[in-house]
Amino acid sequence: MLPSRAPALCLLLSLSTVSAFLPPSPVIPRLSHSIASSSSKLYLAGEVFPERSPGVEVRRVADTDAGTGIGRYGIKGMVSASDYKNIYRESQKEHKKQANFPGFRAGKIPPGLMVAVREFSIVTAIETAALAALEPYELEAVIPPNGVPELKINVPGDVTAFARAYNGKDDFEFDCEVEGTGEPKLTDAVEEEGPSVPEGADVTDVIDTKTEVVG
Repeated sequence: MLPSRAPALCLLLSLSTVSAFLPPSPVIPRLSHSIASSSSKLYLAGEVFPERSPGVEVRRVADTDAGTGIGRYGIKGMVSASDYKNIYRESQKEHKKQANFPGFRAGKIPPGLMVAVREFSIVTAIETAALAALEPYELEAVIPPNGVPELKINVPGDVTAFARAYNGKDDFEFDCEVEGTGEPKLTDAVEEEGPSVPEGADVTDVIDTKTEVVG
């Protein structure tokens, strides 16, 4: 059995045939997503990290737990239409391989379930972008036993409704939260400069002088 989605994301995939429709895939390893319910008010308080990727904002939503080293981070950015299309094509291809629904030929996905494929692809695209945004800060998403990071998607607010309306041709904005481990790297290491060598000076003289000061 696959890990079930939150109720808001499984309206069209609650039939007994879901497991046949969404099989484990070697191309897209996670065919289910754990999405926490979002409150009506978006909590934005906290430190905003220095920008590492153009147009991507990463912020600290909650303090890091001293015992577990786990913190909660918010990521805001854009998913390009091309990235979405790549994920959607691979998802659709894998689903078709296993699709076998009464009244439809083998490999045919019923039109009523195509919105679920789009929805899955949207969430996968957001997850991929969010995890990539953590990497420059040397943060890693917390992976629970089911192997699926838990995302709290704030934007788009209703992913199912967005999947119904999305045409796949436009970039779209996302804002989500995920738990991560590690202490964020917010500054770049600065290489310590060695002693300067005046023009015409003997290098050994400079080294001897530096040694005397340190000693």
